[in-house]
Amino acid sequence: MGRRAAPESSYEEYVLTDKGRDLKSTLIALSHWGDRWVAPDGPPRLLEHSACGGLHEQPTVCTRCGTGPQDEIAAQPGPGAE
Repeated sequence: MGRRAAPESSYEEYVLTDKGRDLKSTLIALSHWGDRWVAPDGPPRLLEHSACGGLHEQPTVCTRCGTGPQDEIAAQPGPGAE
């Protein structure tokens, strides 16, 4: 987390770094998991798109064909594997 001077104030505010912003999709996915399995009365918080008011979802899709079957995902060795 980084710091910067708050606008029109003598205080500093904390802002997310690129590393922190990269966690956004993970946190959204964990929120949706909790909403589904731990919140029987519905989500305690909705993630709304500020620009249009739509709700954010966290799909998992293939970068090649665009489909998203959750049960067809297989882990393969990556470039960092030994």
